[in-house]
Amino acid sequence: MIRDANLALKLNPKSDDAYALRGGGKTSIGDAQGAFADFDRAIALNPRSARSYLYRGLAQVQYADPNQAIRSINQALALDPNLGDGYSVRAVARYLIGDRQGSDSDFNRAMQINPNSFLAYIYRGFVTVNAGKKAAGFADLAKAIAISPKNPLGYNLRGQAYAAIEDYPRAIEQFNRAIEIKPNHDGAYANRGVAYMGQKNYQQGLADVEKALQINPSNDTAYQGRSIYYISAKNFQGAIADANRAIEINPVSPDSHFIRGLAYIGLNNRAQAKSSLQAAGTLYQQRGNRKSDGEVMTLLKLF
Repeated sequence: MIRDANLALKLNPKSDDAYALRGGGKTSIGDAQGAFADFDRAIALNPRSARSYLYRGLAQVQYADPNQAIRSINQALALDPNLGDGYSVRAVARYLIGDRQGSDSDFNRAMQINPNSFLAYIYRGFVTVNAGKKAAGFADLAKAIAISPKNPLGYNLRGQAYAAIEDYPRAIEQFNRAIEIKPNHDGAYANRGVAYMGQKNYQQGLADVEKALQINPSNDTAYQGRSIYYISAKNFQGAIADANRAIEINPVSPDSHFIRGLAYIGLNNRAQAKSSLQAAGTLYQQRGNRKSDGEVMTLLKLF
């Protein structure tokens, strides 16, 4: 993607489409600064490109800035009200800030525009499983993969959904499939590493999260996974350092706060443990994740 965009820019240095395309490529390899510079350049060249705002919004979701993502997608939809993928991306951003009604409305609108929208089904499926509605969620995930069977995102998100319900063997199968399709899929390596750790296979898990960090040093899930490994090895300071790095990258991930809380419990630092667990509980509640929120509440009763 980046190579094709660079070739296009050699032919036409003022191609807003090429800058937007290259920004998307940089997003996929964790180059946030380069990605947003390209999106800004694309928009400066053509302020009426809905696609550029869409790509920027998608990157903002990936880099855990859902409020900015909503602003970008609003601009995209003002230019093109029938941009179905825009509604799908905004649905995820709204889910991340706890606006479940708005998220559901956007998913429905995306599917009205395109009944075979891969993004709408894959994102809605993932969100729905995390909200505790497994049958409906996995049905959506299966529909998305049937629509686009060679898209690694489908298998990666279905793997995350299986991991969320602690079905680690099926999760690992899905991550394997994503890596087969895209060998440098840092997200799949990071998620597979965390799944291995869920099976208490810490060494294999560590190898996977280290691989993910080699590909993308800004992968917050990989730092979460290594933090879990450090907790298993009773290296609680190392666990806190990696959890902090994950939170710097993605402040709205409840898992990072939860893992940091566990590390502080290991150090018997009750005040910091309570603070981290409370932050995790608030974020889980916003996402409708009752199971994980219940685990946090159980731990908080100890304080």
